[in-house]
Amino acid sequence: MILREVHIYLPHEHGAAIVAPMYGNMESLNYEQEDAIAISDWSDPRVLAAAFRVGIERFTRKDRKLEDFKRNDWPAFRASGCRSVQQFENAYHPIFAKALNEAELYYEARTRPEGEHEIELRVLLNRYASDEEIGRKILRLFQVASMWNLYAG
Repeated sequence: MILREVHIYLPHEHGAAIVAPMYGNMESLNYEQEDAIAISDWSDPRVLAAAFRVGIERFTRKDRKLEDFKRNDWPAFRASGCRSVQQFENAYHPIFAKALNEAELYYEARTRPEGEHEIELRVLLNRYASDEEIGRKILRLFQVASMWNLYAG
């Protein structure tokens, strides 16, 4: 059973957010599809949620051997316009969202605060919630993860 998922990258500063639909791969980890979605007005919860829904809907199964996959081939990185993978990783905060079961009544969005390897933050997204609520929860997850370093010490 492969559960649908999507990756969301929100910029720490200015710039477009990136939503990367995923392929389900039976032999290995899931991987990002070639065409990531750039969202300029991502701070609007409804716009962010709409892109999230499009990304989840684009999920499909496509097997690929990932041994030949290079970091510069990373679709979200290419969509960002950053000059290097390191610059991309410094400029964007990743959020991973996945269906909790085949019925897809709920999705779980999760992320780690910057520099944390033992703590993960999660939020539950109801499939039938409004775009306003889904987008607000994703944005709040990002805000809390971004503020983490201010309070950790």
